[in-house]
Amino acid sequence: MNKKTIFVSAGEVSGDIHAADVIKKIKELSPEFQFAGLGGPNMISSGMISITGDVSTMSTMGIIEAVRFLYKKSYLFSSCLKYIRKNKIKYLLLIDNQGFNIPLAKKARKLGVKSIYYFPPPVSIWGEWNTRVISENIDLIIAPFYQDYLLYKEYGGNAVFSGHPLLDKTSDTIPLRESYEKYGIDRSKKIISIMPGSRHQEIDTLAFPMLEAAKILIEKYGIQIILPISHIEFENKLLKIIKFCGLENKITIIRNDSYNAMKMADVNIQASGTASLESVLLRKPPVICYKISPFSFFVAKMLVKGKMIGLPNILLKNKFFPELLQKNCNTDNIVKEAIALLNPDSFAKQKREQYFDEIKKSLGDKNVIERVAQLVIGCVSDA
Repeated sequence: MNKKTIFVSAGEVSGDIHAADVIKKIKELSPEFQFAGLGGPNMISSGMISITGDVSTMSTMGIIEAVRFLYKKSYLFSSCLKYIRKNKIKYLLLIDNQGFNIPLAKKARKLGVKSIYYFPPPVSIWGEWNTRVISENIDLIIAPFYQDYLLYKEYGGNAVFSGHPLLDKTSDTIPLRESYEKYGIDRSKKIISIMPGSRHQEIDTLAFPMLEAAKILIEKYGIQIILPISHIEFENKLLKIIKFCGLENKITIIRNDSYNAMKMADVNIQASGTASLESVLLRKPPVICYKISPFSFFVAKMLVKGKMIGLPNILLKNKFFPELLQKNCNTDNIVKEAIALLNPDSFAKQKREQYFDEIKKSLGDKNVIERVAQLVIGCVSDA
């Protein structure tokens, strides 16, 4: 194996996208680099050799929920270590997926492998106990959030604040008029997007109440509903729920174009996670939805530092955008919050615009993906 082969490990749909962007940029800047590892279709299409096929839909949230893929992930972990040993890999590039990637980095370190962690655990929000472990086992920590960077530095980690790549990604959209024409959207109507998430468990728990809310929004308020699908594996499941809710031919399905879908919408009803931050950077307000098992939620409440779950609110330190958690995440509340966001008073509208600017400013400067690629190249070249 070429000495400039980097083993990449990502385990979610969003991680697959972020990793693919960095792989493409590194290959553009230094074509001699090669990539192998774990990820999804974006990483594979960017030129990474996949050792196991698409694993980007195995992500979960919560303790009980993780059991679903426990055996598969155990097999993947063994496969990674076997590949790293056999091919004498010297460098790991880890993206998010901490339950898998932190143990992988620790095992690989014993084999003399250096690790770079991009999108490390957000320790300023929860899981600060991970800060020391990561700082001791990771050679370069590339943090997209400034508060995480400060904590990793405090614990002695070799950390860099890169800024958030969504600054680049959300600016790379087509003009609204083109989007409306492409998808046959009637701009005379209000538009709301429904985004139940990029994990099986999110779709299992959130798609039904969201789509029931969509039915009310269509029939009572005359709102146009669009539904972006993040991965082909989720499509059949979503289409079945759409049919069950009696919404066939009543909503617009958008495939592989989430940013333009969010940009077209006046409000985005979303699973909690990166999507809510994407929505805000596109200057569209989110209704943030979150449902996990009661036991996992009980544990999560003890681990999370603040009382907020939505990334935009955490960055603002202010629960400005609505968060619907657990039992409160129901059809009636989703409709209520969506309608409120569609019709803000002048003060709320002014405050919203101010907060959009504040959040964007907190995420650093653009050209993040190129900075991250340069940091990875520099770390590998200096080793």
